Amino acid sequence: MATAAGALLGVLRGLPTLRLSGDYLAIVTLGFGEIVRLTFTNWVDLTNGPMGLRGIEAPSVGSFSFGFDAVRGGYTRYYFLALVLLALGVYVVYRLRRSRPGRALLAIRDNETAAAAMGVHLTRYKALAYAVGAAFGGAAGAFFASFNLFVSPNSFVFFESAIVLCMVVVGGMGSIPGAIVGAVILASFPELLRFLADFRYLLFGALMVAVAVFRPRGLLKA
Repeated sequence: MATAAGALLGVLRGLPTLRLSGDYLAIVTLGFGEIVRLTFTNWVDLTNGPMGLRGIEAPSVGSFSFGFDAVRGGYTRYYFLALVLLALGVYVVYRLRRSRPGRALLAIRDNETAAAAMGVHLTRYKALAYAVGAAFGGAAGAFFASFNLFVSPNSFVFFESAIVLCMVVVGGMGSIPGAIVGAVILASFPELLRFLADFRYLLFGALMVAVAVFRPRGLLKA
């Protein structure tokens, strides 16, 4: 349900911005995320505001639960569930890239004008891109909530959106291995430098600048 709802809302959110591209599209997308977060933060009757929603159950299949189990390895079950979901997501994106819609999306990414001149329906395929991206976001959000057994609008601040964007840019836009590598680096790097306290963010920023200068297309090109 979260995947389907995410896809639908992604299309509805994307329709007003179909004429935008590049930096303008990124700015509008990040700005819309802040609007949604602030709306849900103040919509106490629906989301309980900053207090969030508690009592969310861990994912399960019948009587088998993937939640925390102190006797059987803690979060081991959930870890392998996450790996399965990652593999499934990679397979879906891999197949999409090699399909006709995937090639159309790649053409739009490289040059919208040329893609339109070759007969690519920009509105249709941009809406598809919004739907696919939001569907992944909906699925990930559902499992994020089930892992924490709690969800709040404050879990999705602007910094989190920026980090996700940086993961793609650092790893390599359009590259499946690059997205994974970027996620691993940006998720682990601040933790490995935690002993440096607030200075770790200075090194984190330096890493981003170095990648932008020396590998502007990311560590792994598509």
